[in-house]
Formats: sequence, structure tokens, C-alpha cells
Amino acid sequence: MAPDADVMRCQWFKQDKNVEGPTRRQRALYTCRGGLTDAFLKGKLGIKPEMLHSALGPAFQELNKRTHVRPETELKTEEEIEEFAENALVALDDLFETIDEMKDRVATALSRALSGAATSAFINQTIGELDEISGRYETGGVLIDDPEILSVEADRIRCRFTGSISATLMAGGKHDPVDFKESFPFECTTSAPATAPEDFDLADTTIKVDTSSWRE
Repeated sequence: MAPDADVMRCQWFKQDKNVEGPTRRQRALYTCRGGLTDAFLKGKLGIKPEMLHSALGPAFQELNKRTHVRPETELKTEEEIEEFAENALVALDDLFETIDEMKDRVATALSRALSGAATSAFINQTIGELDEISGRYETGGVLIDDPEILSVEADRIRCRFTGSISATLMAGGKHDPVDFKESFPFECTTSAPATAPEDFDLADTTIKVDTSSWRE
């Protein structure tokens, strides 16, 4: 699972006095949520942190049950050993499946929550491809079709947005201006602090607009 140092940098991490470093459950939680704060999970994503704990709890209990042998338990036959190993592998597979489900739930909610913030942030960006085809332009609406969370880490989240951007391309002189209203597909990759996912790092933002239709 997650490296201990990454888990321990998260705001939500609390050291268990009976364990050195993160617990297995905390490492699993990190895989699901990275460094997203409790406040962001509840306030922006509508996900209670306790829900993640409660979802992982039964899976860990079953894994512990299937992997710990009591002193009085004896596995004498090959069939008993094979059954024990099979049950342990099934429990481990169930745990990873639960982790994946929780991770997908967080990522889906996060991508939806960030789409609005991305639209507002990108609409004011200078776009090189539009500069190339028109010395003057105004960016209109930004429509995001496919928000994707690439990673949720201890310190940062990374995401990709694809969609279309509408723009008014301005040509002509002062007394005979001509405006062309166009729409172009775009792809944007960006990142933000895990503690403030809506504050996109513009220095780490790349927007690529496909203006090939304009040249046809």
C-alpha cells in the first residue's frame, strides 16, 4: 500500500500509540483519499470520513480472521492448509476490491466538484493556439465533457479535463471589425494542493486547444 512517509504527511493522520508509523487501515485510507482533508470530503464531496472507515472495517476484520492462526489451531492436512491459504487470498482480494470501490467513489465526486472550479479558472487563461490564429480573441464558455482525476497524493492532486472552449476571434480594422464565433476541443492537465483542491496551480497548468478545424 502507500509509503508510510506519505500517509504521515496528511492532515487527517493521527499516530496510533500502539503502532510505529501508520496502521494498515490508515495506509488503505490514504489509497482512497490521499491528503484530502476531512472538511473537504464532507463539505465539497458529500462524503463522511467515517463512511470510509466503516466500509474498510469489515474487510480488514475478515482479513485478520483469515490470516491469523490461533495457538491451539493445527493445520495438519494438505487440504486444511490449502483451504486456509485460499480463504486468506479471498479475504485479501475482497479488501483490495473494497479499497478500489472507495477510491473510485472519492475520485468520481472529486472530478465533479472540480469541474466548476476548472471552468472558472481556465476561462481567463491566455491560450497560445488562439493567439496563433487571431491576434485578438475573447474566451466564451468552457464546456468540460470528461473530468479525470489522475492521482490524489499526500500533497497534491493531479487531474485532466477535456471538452470544448468557445471563443470570439476578432479580425478587421477599427472601423470594419469582423468577429468569428468558434468552438474548439481542448485538453487541460493541472494540479492543486491536496488541502485546497480548487486552487489550481496555473504554473503547472497546460492547456492544448485543437484549432485544426479553423485552418481547413
